[in-house]
Amino acid sequence: MLIIPAIDLKDGKCVRLKQGAMDKSTVFSDDPAATAESWVKQGARRLHVIDLNGAAAGRPKNESAIRAITDAVGGTHTDAAGRRPARPRHHRAASSTTA
Repeated sequence: MLIIPAIDLKDGKCVRLKQGAMDKSTVFSDDPAATAESWVKQGARRLHVIDLNGAAAGRPKNESAIRAITDAVGGTHTDAAGRRPARPRHHRAASSTTA
C-alpha cells in the first residue's frame, strides 16, 4: 500500500479546513517546506499538495510555498492541485484489496 500525504496550503501555511470552510481553518505549520521534508524523512515517496486559495480563485495562489516544497524535497514526486473544475465532480470512496 502506498500512502500519499497531503499538504493543504492556505495563505502560505499548512492547514486543515473544518468541513471544507475556508474561514474555519487550523494552522499546522507556517513552514510548508519543512512539513514536506518531515513527510519525506518519515518515508513518503510522493506528496500531494493542494492550493486551497487557488481552488477558490480558479488560478494558482500559493506558488512560492509550492516552489519551496519542490525545492526542499528534491526528487520526491510531488503532485500539486488547486484549480476547481468548471463543473462539479462527484467522487465516491473506493476500496480495493489484493490477494
